[in-house]
Amino acid sequence: MNYKTTVLTVIYLFFFNLTSYSQIKKDTLYNWFDTQTGLVSLPLYNGSIHLNYDKTSENHHRYWILNEFQTGTVNYDNQVFNNLSIKYDILEDELILMPQNQDYKIAINTKKDLILYFILNQTKFVNLDHHKNKNSFLKGFYAEHFTSPKLSLYIKHYKKKRDLIKNDRILREYDYYQNFILEFKDNFFIIHSKKDVIRIFPDIKEKINAFYTSNTNLEKNNKIRFMEQLIQYINSITTKSLNGINE
Repeated sequence: MNYKTTVLTVIYLFFFNLTSYSQIKKDTLYNWFDTQTGLVSLPLYNGSIHLNYDKTSENHHRYWILNEFQTGTVNYDNQVFNNLSIKYDILEDELILMPQNQDYKIAINTKKDLILYFILNQTKFVNLDHHKNKNSFLKGFYAEHFTSPKLSLYIKHYKKKRDLIKNDRILREYDYYQNFILEFKDNFFIIHSKKDVIRIFPDIKEKINAFYTSNTNLEKNNKIRFMEQLIQYINSITTKSLNGINE
């Protein structure tokens, strides 16, 4: 069966099932269509092969959280695809996809410039390359942790590799890092310390100092949660100030 015949057959089957199951929700039908057409229907499968020949130490890998494919959602070229098998390579900042309906398993590097966002492990990663006011230091995918009309907090998860010798073997290990990015008034800032936050919001310096003082343990034990609460707090203060409400 040639390519055109295959596509026509799939289209016929799709509309036959659409007529037979007209009460099924739209998302369910789209998922059914993706399953039936497999590689034919999904343009995001048109990427390069993902190769990983790393010989690593135990519990070391280049991926975000887990070295395994998980079910996720991808917005590719303004089209949303659900129930995909994906994982995130934070060494190379690449979203990896395992195509469905394959007799053999070949992972694919998706085309980053066409991805607007993806959702993995209940975390949304947005491609800030598409932001209208992106800075030169912004590249690729950032985890979206807090958004509001005035303030947004993003986190860049990444790893750096290093090689070492163990038992006469060269093995690779990875060190994990994270950068906190604040969007304020359509500008982006890297937040390394309290001084960076105060530099952006000098009018509420005392409140920022007080927040750091009262949340020392949280900052030490869970920096992500600390930053989320800090930005939410600043957003609340600045919003009240704009509305003429004083604390």
